Amino acid sequence: MDWVESPTAHFLEINVQGLSKDDIKVQIEEGNILQIKGEGGKEKPHEKDATWLVVERGTGKRGFSREIELPKYVNVAQIKG
Repeated sequence: MDWVESPTAHFLEINVQGLSKDDIKVQIEEGNILQIKGEGGKEKPHEKDATWLVVERGTGKRGFSREIELPKYVNVAQIKG
């Protein structure tokens, strides 16, 4: 994840290979907690009976959840996905 603050905005970039925008949910939890969840992806044909030796990007159906505490001064009403 990359998180950049400019004078007018915060920008977060998260790599989620194999997931579409529809597979990802972004919401604000109690306080200023930004929650990003995703689930989906397609299983590759060779995964079923394969023995993986190195996995750097994840495989098959997968999910993730990330919670980030935003600074108190962030206007959560202006968050865009």
